[in-house]
Amino acid sequence: MDTSNLPAFANGGSFKVGGMSGIDRNVVSMRVSRGEMVDIRKPGNDAGAGGRWVIEPSPWFDARAADAAQPSIQTMGVRAAAGGSQMAQAKSAKMARRRLPGR
Repeated sequence: MDTSNLPAFANGGSFKVGGMSGIDRNVVSMRVSRGEMVDIRKPGNDAGAGGRWVIEPSPWFDARAADAAQPSIQTMGVRAAAGGSQMAQAKSAKMARRRLPGR
């Protein structure tokens, strides 16, 4: 079976199912990876505007720690963006130096 034309969601994604009306009347095929989660929702049956909470116990995460870490996370994000900008500028300058004159 050739699966090369099936949709893939390497970086996540969502889509609305078209086709025939009625419960479970359409077939969907897509490429997935082990460990990925597939959620099927019907509009109007979700948790509403407030969203949905999923809480999984973990020894590495604590909601209080997440709130306390928020300022540090924001600072790290700003620093990462600045560092990325500096890297891009340095790479651009390096490529300009390697460019042959007249090209």
